[in-house]
Amino acid sequence: MSARVQTRCRRRGVEVNDGFFLGGVSKDRVLRLKPRIYFDDQRGHLDPLDGVVARVLLPYGVANATPTP
Repeated sequence: MSARVQTRCRRRGVEVNDGFFLGGVSKDRVLRLKPRIYFDDQRGHLDPLDGVVARVLLPYGVANATPTP
């Protein structure tokens, strides 16, 4: 788990047992582990999981940038 994520979690009192940073790799393998909560930075990865697992959008990166007029 990255140091940045560990620090943020600790500051918020969140204890994480396992963390996977997939960087574009298929999510299927991790979802087979039946996580309690799933974080992703793209809504397109989260929407298909509706009703499967608790999910959180992390609005970070180019995919979540607000278009400029």
